[in-house]
Amino acid sequence: TPKVGPHQHPCLTPKTSRYRWVMLGLVWLLYFSFGLTITTIAPLVIPIVEDLNMTYGQMGFVLGTWQLIYIFTAYPLGYLVDRFGVRKSLGVGIFLILISLVLRGWADNFLELLITVSIFGFGGPIISIGAPKVVSLWFIGNERGLASGIYSTGPVLGAAVALATSASVVVPLTGSWRGISPVYGSVVFLTCVMWCAFAKSDHKESYIGITTSRSSILRTLITTKNVQLILMLAVAAF
Repeated sequence: TPKVGPHQHPCLTPKTSRYRWVMLGLVWLLYFSFGLTITTIAPLVIPIVEDLNMTYGQMGFVLGTWQLIYIFTAYPLGYLVDRFGVRKSLGVGIFLILISLVLRGWADNFLELLITVSIFGFGGPIISIGAPKVVSLWFIGNERGLASGIYSTGPVLGAAVALATSASVVVPLTGSWRGISPVYGSVVFLTCVMWCAFAKSDHKESYIGITTSRSSILRTLITTKNVQLILMLAVAAF
């Protein structure tokens, strides 16, 4: 029988615990921080390029580097989410996002800015993968659709806040584009603290991977026609 960890409790099940809504709120904050972070640079391209003596080609590479890393890290990081559970994994994910955001304000050249943005490519996938897993663990039936719809608004609103405030509020307030680090970093830091303080792991996580191997699951998914169609549509959409 799988052991129940210190942050797990048999009563915390989708059917009986109201704490699932707290978990959903925490996941929403994680995804809000996700959207906030990925959009901090785009509205400030001109002052960043001028300050760091970059070309627009280099800036384009910076803006696309985390997505490139994301492609190769998503699968192994998905395994780690299964292996260590959502509480620990998403905690690491939001911490990496925080580090990526804070260090951007300290970059003095193209390479340093590239490295700081690249860090997001390791933290971002954990949030993207972990969020639907939290919903699958804490919600059942039609509530899963509702929960998924709610947390999906997080990155959109986060991006909207960054687009609306970075150039018009943060720069005038701090006097530099580097102000994105302390201002938005404070939001992500509070999210990180709240996740570490209040997130819990559902006891069902202990059963994952006991009877079915990862290779078997992957093979089944890839050979399923509906999954193939979804993958094709996802690629086409992006």
